[in-house]
Amino acid sequence: MAAAGRARTGHWLVARIATLLIAALFVSACVNVEFGSTFVAEGGASQRMAILFQRDLLNPSELARLATEITNAEQRMTDDGYEVQRVDSATQLGLRAARTSADSSNVATELNSLLNSMLNRSDSSPIAPFQGTFTRSNPAVGGNKYHLELTFDGPTFKAAVADLQPPSQQSQSPTALTDALTVTYTATMPGGLQDATGQTIAEGTARWTLSLDETTSITADSTVGQNTPWALAALAILIAVGIVVVSSVLITAILVVRRQAIERHIPTGLRIARDNPDAVDIIDPPTEWKEIRASIRRSVRIALSGRRTSTIEPPDKSDAALERNDTRGPDTEGN
Repeated sequence: MAAAGRARTGHWLVARIATLLIAALFVSACVNVEFGSTFVAEGGASQRMAILFQRDLLNPSELARLATEITNAEQRMTDDGYEVQRVDSATQLGLRAARTSADSSNVATELNSLLNSMLNRSDSSPIAPFQGTFTRSNPAVGGNKYHLELTFDGPTFKAAVADLQPPSQQSQSPTALTDALTVTYTATMPGGLQDATGQTIAEGTARWTLSLDETTSITADSTVGQNTPWALAALAILIAVGIVVVSSVLITAILVVRRQAIERHIPTGLRIARDNPDAVDIIDPPTEWKEIRASIRRSVRIALSGRRTSTIEPPDKSDAALERNDTRGPDTEGN
């Protein structure tokens, strides 16, 4: 009995909605049905729907009864697992409902379930005007691409509402629902919105006005991790590190080549003197990494100070050697 009463109540609400949509045409007002999706980079998504009536198209008795039916719908959708918020302002009366899912790929299924729950079509044939998916791909390291592709079958949605109209309203103009009802869909994509067939209304967000007379195509693309400030900063850091490494290798190679060139021009006696370090102070080319770093630092300090590196000079003759030459004097020359 309770189930039957609930079905009759839900059917009355939908019939009243259809009747009010027709009435809206004659008072130059409209009823808004708003669908929306907010996708997150990690893969989840929130789907929402709102139906908003203008108060000025309702007389006091209709306003009171519709408010009661909206309360019933609010309870029903809460039981179905939706977060529901009632809209009751000076200009509007209606209902907003939303639900978050960990799987964003089933966006069409979630939107259709939301619509059928609000219209209480669980006891009748469900409708599925939305078709399509939301996908994520990894075309490059450190980045994700997101693609939304949906279609909205306007005639299916329109026929479902028209079939629920009371018999007294069936003879209304075929364009009455189209003129009275505005249906929109808004999608917020992760990261930067690259392309969308709808109107871009904010960063990462686009909106589509859905036709009731034909199928509307909904597509949008966005990226995260590519062409974003932090990715460019990371790329700049990698380039800077690469420049430092290459510069260090080049400087080390230059130092080694110069050292080898100097050694080739050192007299044989000085090269042999390596075996006697007390005679000549000759420094071997750097071979270990710590020696290479120290050599690079010395080169940089010399370059910044403007000093020239000293050339290798033959050792000075000691006093003992000079005296030895003097003692030989004339006798040596005589011999």
